[in-house]
Amino acid sequence: MMKRLQLFILVGLFFWSCDKPDSPYLDTVVDLGTTEGVITYSSAFFDSYESTVLLEDFTGYKCQNCGPALATADLLQEQWGDRIVVVGYHVLTFFAAPDIAPMPPDFVFSKDFRTEDGEALADDYDILSLPQGLVNRKDFGSGAPQFAGDWAGRVSDGMSEDARGFVDVIADSILVGDGEVAFAVALRQLSDVGEDWNLIVGLFENDIIEGQKDGSDIIYPFSHQHVFRGYINSSAGQTVITPELSLSDDEALYYKFNTTLDPEWFVENCYLFAFLQNSITREVYAVAKAPLS
Repeated sequence: MMKRLQLFILVGLFFWSCDKPDSPYLDTVVDLGTTEGVITYSSAFFDSYESTVLLEDFTGYKCQNCGPALATADLLQEQWGDRIVVVGYHVLTFFAAPDIAPMPPDFVFSKDFRTEDGEALADDYDILSLPQGLVNRKDFGSGAPQFAGDWAGRVSDGMSEDARGFVDVIADSILVGDGEVAFAVALRQLSDVGEDWNLIVGLFENDIIEGQKDGSDIIYPFSHQHVFRGYINSSAGQTVITPELSLSDDEALYYKFNTTLDPEWFVENCYLFAFLQNSITREVYAVAKAPLS
């Protein structure tokens, strides 16, 4: 049987961690005190690795038409399980800015889910109306942004393709405590590499109670899912795979990260996510997520 990944933790870092599922690594020791390294898998694991899809939903709780799009994203999450990662960016002042003086007793629209990274991404893709989304940030001939009615078909097409890359937020590496999280991400190419690939890592939160407009109605309480909280290594990420990179059939690279958690976030509802992106076309080749607890 495969043993759990053994961790060497730097002296002076005081973290606690709950049990994580068994990992697909061969018996090995990885010193996560280093910034990066190589981790060994079973080569058969890569042979059977399936394609994954990143669905990025640009939304806002004051968007009257975003409710059906949110439901579509949830259905796709239910259908595809761990093969899809959904991230929701609350963007644009008109749709996502909190009320200046929210009224009691519920103080609906008092929370602010907007982020600088989310707004910059919406601006980068010329998101001017909601709801819209990106499916692996792929240009389908008319641009990357897609209306919600097209998401299911685009996602299904992506799932039918051969996997081009592999990425994994190493569950056994996630260590949370004292308002911080440390973790590692494993990755490798599974296809030819023509341009550099970047690794981008972020965090989202589920089950946040707020209001949501639905036509002329306001739903409250409404449980918001996949709420983007920010990128950990910037929106551009870092170059991790180049055309010159050579790995054995059973090897993957790993990179270590750590970040501070906002005290308003509920750790038990937070997820780390990571994806590989072509640095030129910006298309996403692989994505994964893991809960903080």
